[in-house]
Amino acid sequence: MKNLNTTPFTIVSQSPSAVHMKTIKETSSLTGVSEHHIRLLCKGNKIKYIHAGTKYLANYERFLDYLNRES
Repeated sequence: MKNLNTTPFTIVSQSPSAVHMKTIKETSSLTGVSEHHIRLLCKGNKIKYIHAGTKYLANYERFLDYLNRES
């Protein structure tokens, strides 16, 4: 019988250095920046994001850094 508990990856608990990805809608509601503007920033590669299916997920900490840098 094979050992089914062997996995090729390690499950890591959420740590302070974990990346927090938020949808455009979540990012907008947390920051007050319009969804349209955040979407344009993603499409223009101004902020870090991933495209998952039909959703854009923005790196929330990097987005805050972008806002602070642009102020």
